[in-house]
Amino acid sequence: MSDPLVRELGLLRALATHLDRRPLPPEGLTQGYLRREGLGHVREDVDDMIVIRMPGHHAFTELTECILERVPRMERGVAYADVQTE
Repeated sequence: MSDPLVRELGLLRALATHLDRRPLPPEGLTQGYLRREGLGHVREDVDDMIVIRMPGHHAFTELTECILERVPRMERGVAYADVQTE
């Protein structure tokens, strides 16, 4: 396997390791809660939330950069927020 793919696979593993499902906090989602819990991204569901802890969030950002470096045409048509949502 080539070096970029090995790196991307490692980043994907890091992301998966820091992905979690948690109950919604009783006090609601606040910046203080996110900082205190070390969360980089949260997606609310009806009864709970899917979270990416900060190390996984950093791995996701780096993985996105790797893919865009490898396929530069994607960068013109893709918004980071859309990639994050997907």
